[in-house]
Amino acid sequence: MYRITLTLFVAVTISACGGGSSGDNFNGNTSVADAGLKIDAANGPTAAKLSYESAEMNAGLGNMMMANGGLILGGRADVSKALQGQASKVIDVTTHQAVTIGPQTTPCLVNGSIIVSGELASPLGLSPGDTFTVESVQCDDGVDQVVHGLLHLTVESFSGDIFSGLYNLQMSMEMIDFQVITPADTLTSNGDATVSLDTTQSPQVSASVSGDSMVIDRNSSSETLLAFGSQQTVDAGISPAPYTWSSYGTLDSTQLPGVIEYTTPVTFEGEDVDFPHTGELLVEGDNSSARLIAVDNVNVLIEFDYDGDGAIDETLETTWVDLGG
Repeated sequence: MYRITLTLFVAVTISACGGGSSGDNFNGNTSVADAGLKIDAANGPTAAKLSYESAEMNAGLGNMMMANGGLILGGRADVSKALQGQASKVIDVTTHQAVTIGPQTTPCLVNGSIIVSGELASPLGLSPGDTFTVESVQCDDGVDQVVHGLLHLTVESFSGDIFSGLYNLQMSMEMIDFQVITPADTLTSNGDATVSLDTTQSPQVSASVSGDSMVIDRNSSSETLLAFGSQQTVDAGISPAPYTWSSYGTLDSTQLPGVIEYTTPVTFEGEDVDFPHTGELLVEGDNSSARLIAVDNVNVLIEFDYDGDGAIDETLETTWVDLGG
């Protein structure tokens, strides 16, 4: 049986950046800033890499749906792994239904803790206006990362049965100085998003997310996502479990001298925790573009059009791992 907090935390992990699609291409409105970067041979590989990392972080977090319902786990980004590591602690918080949850502190495996609190209109399920706070305090579970920061969540709409696990849920979320500290880097996320989760056809599950702004600071750079979103599906009734995801957004990075936009004109598809084996990501700049094409779940082809004439000026063969996904 699903517990309220477990279900809620599943929504958190999706909403942090989340997504995919079940068929048609999913392209949102990304016209919030001029795509000012002139993509060329010097900056093209970086623009392609950063765009894929941003899109995959969105969708990778949406893949974080490993729960009692047998759903799939798939994100590889550090932030999504961090949220996964907190999920088991949140499950233990609600051993009985209650209107007020916590604040209850659960120790992490090595050091630190996670504190969960919430206010529900009813102990029998979720209602619009229900709020939750998940605070990680230097949480170290022995997986080479320490998590620290706040997640605030508010239920916007809910229908279905929370305890059977069949429902439609929409939530708003705010990340406040949510840090993932690894030996190599520190990622700090600040921003907000709205997530929709549909489990009414479980084990087929779909999720979508949209947000106005998300800032991710690293040791050496800062990435700002504007008007971003993604959509995804997964079918855990099949083994290996197939998934799809699509993303869109506007990216402003300190690693680039201009703004770029990305969409997925061909939906990414894959299985289980593998990288996509098909799909495309289109990165657009000032009358220029880069197109990432999934050759298979290992290899990627990037086609560059530096002058916007529709002809391919240069190609680059690489791998998903080298892209940093």
